[in-house]
Amino acid sequence: MSAKQAKGGIKRMKPKWMFSLLLLMPVLLLEGCSFLHGGSTLASDQGYQGASETSSPPVGNDAYYFALGNLAEQGGSFEEAIEWYRKALLCQKDSLYLRMSLASLYLRTGQWANALSLTEEVLRQEPHYLDAYLLMGNVYLNRQNYSKAEETFQKALAMDPGREELYTFLGGLYLQGRQYEKAVDLYKDLGRRKPDSPLPSYHLGRIYLERKMTTEARTQFREALAKDPGFEEAILALGYSYEMEEKWAEAKEIYGKALEEDPQNYEFHYHLARVLIRQGDLDQALEHCQLVLDANPDFLEAKRMTGLIFMEKKSYKEAIAYFQEILEQDPHDQNSYLNLGLSLEELGRYEEALSSFSKILPEDSLYQEAIIHRAYAASMLGKFDEAIALYQETLKAHPDSANVRFFLGLAYLRQKDYSQAIGNLEKAVALDPGRDLYHFQLGAACERMGNLDKAEAEFKEALRLNPKHADACNYLGYMFADRGIKLDESIFYIKKALELEPSNGAFVDSLGWAYYKKGMLDEAIRELEKSLQLSMMNDPTIHEHLGDAYFKKGLIQKAIAEWERSIELKGENREELKRKIDEGEKGLMHMRKEE
Repeated sequence: MSAKQAKGGIKRMKPKWMFSLLLLMPVLLLEGCSFLHGGSTLASDQGYQGASETSSPPVGNDAYYFALGNLAEQGGSFEEAIEWYRKALLCQKDSLYLRMSLASLYLRTGQWANALSLTEEVLRQEPHYLDAYLLMGNVYLNRQNYSKAEETFQKALAMDPGREELYTFLGGLYLQGRQYEKAVDLYKDLGRRKPDSPLPSYHLGRIYLERKMTTEARTQFREALAKDPGFEEAILALGYSYEMEEKWAEAKEIYGKALEEDPQNYEFHYHLARVLIRQGDLDQALEHCQLVLDANPDFLEAKRMTGLIFMEKKSYKEAIAYFQEILEQDPHDQNSYLNLGLSLEELGRYEEALSSFSKILPEDSLYQEAIIHRAYAASMLGKFDEAIALYQETLKAHPDSANVRFFLGLAYLRQKDYSQAIGNLEKAVALDPGRDLYHFQLGAACERMGNLDKAEAEFKEALRLNPKHADACNYLGYMFADRGIKLDESIFYIKKALELEPSNGAFVDSLGWAYYKKGMLDEAIRELEKSLQLSMMNDPTIHEHLGDAYFKKGLIQKAIAEWERSIELKGENREELKRKIDEGEKGLMHMRKEE
């Protein structure tokens, strides 16, 4: 149990997860059976009183079959191993060792009836064979016959009251059934029998932790650590007790001190990383995750955490690489399909995102969220009918979901079905009136329908809810400017947007357009030229606006060049742009004639 200094890097080991709230599940209980891995030696000092020579490993002709069975089992060929063990048992029918080896393999492969039958045979032959009781108790657990499991473990405990693992099994069974008082009494009894052991206090602490009695739990964990300062599971449980209460600084201190004593312990690194994420220290958290993965490259939880850190840092390419690697190891990891899809979505890789979201199974709790993102990706790909059908499917399960109504409204908005968009966005607002984004998109839909008064009211409500909503400021200002109305108010709102995002090329274009509408041509040209630089020269609307400003200023050749560039970039007003170019060329011809 004690923590020890490792040499040459972080220790490679499987995560124990001993801090988890459920003390013990049947699959974990199997680990206590001395025959779990087949062919292992009996714990004869503790587990078998009055052992006969039939409990020894095979030594005659049956040894050959047993060895082949053991090799097959170690290689994962369980059915083949069972056949070899059966052949060995035919050669030595009275061998307890062979029966227990075969019974444990039946247990491992879920053949509960066969496992139970063999252990019963063993106990008829040797009624005080403790390991047979342990195996039998595990069979009952896996068959969910908890009363028989308890009875069996109680018999074993009566045979050997000092064997600590029996208290672990029986206490875990009580805790699983929420029989807290029986579990407490059991571990207190162990504490009286084993006053120097840290285990009674540790298990009592976990019971209190399960009951959310964190102060009492911490007292027990500290008592366990006083007896064994390097008791890793107690350290993790103590740290987790602070995490439960979101006392991140205290949890960080626990894990930090543990790492001072055992700097190569990757579990301490992992849990410290988890706390650092909660504290917002993503870079430090990432460093600890990388240390964990250097030591244990297959530790999926550390990979998941690393992927989530990269998502939080908006480093989506790195996040994608981690989630793809996770899915290669575990193709059934539904969370990773979701997070992979979200990362791809952020990069605009909608086809790939759609594929990832589609892998999430209907029975999974993430399915409804996946449906929403599938629909969003489909709408961004112009597959509006598919998107709308998916949102409507989700509404059947969640008719009062404001979020689904909102995204359905967005799909109709992108489809330019403004009436349906407004209807669904209004329902979203009614269901959740405090969301600034809902009011903003409703305003946009109303503006597209030409209902400017309603649009203005929705944009201003979005700003009331969130005064730093830069897009709402810009949209409202541009709406006024584009129609040549309320130009002073237009400039006020656009400047407010630019205070929030000074390098936003679209916002600078809006300001330039407002100046143009107000007749302030020099200011308009200055801002529109700046906007082009910020947008990397590839926005057709800005080129058109700058062309209009140049034309009005009399810079006709420059104006024609900007309009032509807008057409090259597939500006929406192609026919109008051609008309402007024709008008500009006529103007140039007239000027040349006058010269």
